[in-house]
Amino acid sequence: MLEQPVPNPLAANPRFNTHKVLAAVGIILVFAILVVGGVWIYLGGANTTNPVEDNSIKVATSSSTKDETADWKTYTNTTIGYSVKLPKTWLTTENLASNPSCSGDKTVDYFAPTKETFVICGSDKTSMVSIISQKGTYPTDKTELLNALKNGTVENTKIDNNTAVKVSGEYYIAEGATGNNGAVSITYYVNHQGNYLTIWYVSKSDYKKIFDQIVSTFKFL
Repeated sequence: MLEQPVPNPLAANPRFNTHKVLAAVGIILVFAILVVGGVWIYLGGANTTNPVEDNSIKVATSSSTKDETADWKTYTNTTIGYSVKLPKTWLTTENLASNPSCSGDKTVDYFAPTKETFVICGSDKTSMVSIISQKGTYPTDKTELLNALKNGTVENTKIDNNTAVKVSGEYYIAEGATGNNGAVSITYYVNHQGNYLTIWYVSKSDYKKIFDQIVSTFKFL
């Protein structure tokens, strides 16, 4: 008797089985792609903004900030030996001829935005900003530096790369020129070539930002 051949399942339906295998492989590939893509997005690969790049952009923007003093006028005192920039409309010792008793000493300069805020000598009213040259080095005793101030602070700093201190507080004296009592007072003491300068701001109006800008432009000649 002849033996009957054993049927081959694959041969019986080759088309069906091939498609099934290919479909399974395709599903696996799609799943793998989705998993890899999901991980990539989760880790920030799809985010075009990088934190480091953000910082660089912020720094670049900060460094390109407009110079608000660019169109200010420059005041120069060759006797003391310095220059400083001021808003164009500000008055100086030189251009306030109506107050000659305060304009003859070239070791003292006064600056203010209006005549009403300018120095009047011998009264209880003072210029908003003054720069004064004095002999020797500035005082280092904290009590002396904080004289005539309430809630005063002293901090080390530099002015045009020269050693300096910044003294801030509320102006107050018990008698005499009391018109500025309660005003904001900021004084820089800076040593330079055997002498020292005081750069003083005192005001009940809010000109502190402008004063900070003025100080930032100060240069020794």
